[in-house]
Amino acid sequence: MTDYKTLKKIKKLSNTIRNHNHLYYVMDSPEISDRDYDQMFKELQGIEEEFPHLVTLNSPTQHVGAAPSSAFSTIEHELPMLSLGNVF
Repeated sequence: MTDYKTLKKIKKLSNTIRNHNHLYYVMDSPEISDRDYDQMFKELQGIEEEFPHLVTLNSPTQHVGAAPSSAFSTIEHELPMLSLGNVF
């Protein structure tokens, strides 16, 4: 794949992932399964690994989640909340 085609693919995947992030984290209304999202995200990660010079700071792979909703109150955990990782 040429850099031009790869960049187009990265932009398309990034925009799609950002849209699904918004639907999931902000709107609380996901449109795709976690499995489909994870596959798309892994595809983007794979392309960025192969073409590291095309990775940008605003790539979905460079961010986690979204800003917290104001609907939630703040609590302090007695024990740290550790990630379960990606089960897929």
